[in-house]
Amino acid sequence: MSATDGAVKEPTGASEETKTEEVVVEKIEFTAEELEEKMQKEADRRVTQAEKKWKAEFEADKKKAIKEAIKEAEELAQLNAEERFKLEQEKERAALEGERQSFQKEKLLLETEKTLVKEQLPVDFAHFLIGADAVTTEENITKFKETFQAAVQEAVEERLRGKTPKVPGEASPKRYTREQLETLSREEIAANWEAIEASMKNL
Repeated sequence: MSATDGAVKEPTGASEETKTEEVVVEKIEFTAEELEEKMQKEADRRVTQAEKKWKAEFEADKKKAIKEAIKEAEELAQLNAEERFKLEQEKERAALEGERQSFQKEKLLLETEKTLVKEQLPVDFAHFLIGADAVTTEENITKFKETFQAAVQEAVEERLRGKTPKVPGEASPKRYTREQLETLSREEIAANWEAIEASMKNL
């Protein structure tokens, strides 16, 4: 038995130094022309892909439409004259109903715009406020009017609390005399309140 037989052996990898792999990043430089060419190729590739996808979808839709048309023709062929007449009437009725609904929607939109003009509200919101019928639309406009007016009022109050922007060319004095204060209107006092307040402290 040798002297080394009883010794505890260290794990093979314990004493070995950990090897780190260096990642080499290759710097690639392009001229303006090369970069433009690469960008153009990438754009062309994407356009080609989009075109292929569109063509595939178009072909799929066309095949589906043809299948449906064939199926409908086969069903019509199996019907007698009376059944065929009823089916055509149903189709016409459905088309007329679609047109009627479209007309009613346009009419309601026009009425909504008129109401907004009458209430002095932005007409651009008509599409958002239009409801299923005239009653729902009226309710929507009422709620919108309340919210809109509250927002306007808040904006006005915020502006009055802040500094009122001066009109170009008009330099209002930083201090007012008693005589000047007596000649000011309510609007002028509100517009220049900070300067007036400062002047009153010095009177």
